[in-house]
Amino acid sequence: MTSRDTTLRATAQRLKSLGYCPSSLVSPARLQSTWHSCNRASLYELANDEACILCLPTRENGADDDDAITRQVVDLIVSDQLLADPKAAKAILAVLERYGLTSGPYYTDGYGNRHHPLQWHGENPIYQQHRTRLCYEGDDHIVVFRQGIEGRYVPARDRVGGYAPVMEKPPGSYNIPVGCDWKQGHLLDTPYRKLPELLVPDASRVIDAVELCRWGVRPAAREAAA
Repeated sequence: MTSRDTTLRATAQRLKSLGYCPSSLVSPARLQSTWHSCNRASLYELANDEACILCLPTRENGADDDDAITRQVVDLIVSDQLLADPKAAKAILAVLERYGLTSGPYYTDGYGNRHHPLQWHGENPIYQQHRTRLCYEGDDHIVVFRQGIEGRYVPARDRVGGYAPVMEKPPGSYNIPVGCDWKQGHLLDTPYRKLPELLVPDASRVIDAVELCRWGVRPAAREAAA
């Protein structure tokens, strides 16, 4: 683990100046904002919490309007299952490198999965749509783009007697912890604009390329599917 002080007290202003949306790793949706102050905790109250950055900043989770537009992050996850297979890992990491996604800072979580934070400037968040397995349907996902958790909407009668969707549960955000053993540079030393960028059209193209690559490195899977 890093020896740097990665509490909100020590890092919030720096993370904001670097272009991220900081929050509490313990209570990521409790931070006050200009939109939410009641029943929310101030930065002072959460000062000793470990810091994180929000992948999908929204009004509901304590972000301001500019955060949602300019501070979105996508977490590229490369699974431990893939990294444990040298042949498959080499081939698929080469695909990710070809799209320029692995040149920035990354950390490895307690399960051995590698996390690469990426810039994201798409109008629509990434929920569950961009991910792929190694070989068979029962396998775990090996490459995942992760940003938010989709909200829930229900029909409700509007003022003119019709029905319109109303948000029952707001979208949630995945978080990237700051206090990790970062490689290829620390997040606290990397401005948002210096992160690798996942271009909107590349989100699906990368997954398609990984899908093609995985069959090339696992010929047994092609034989089983034939």
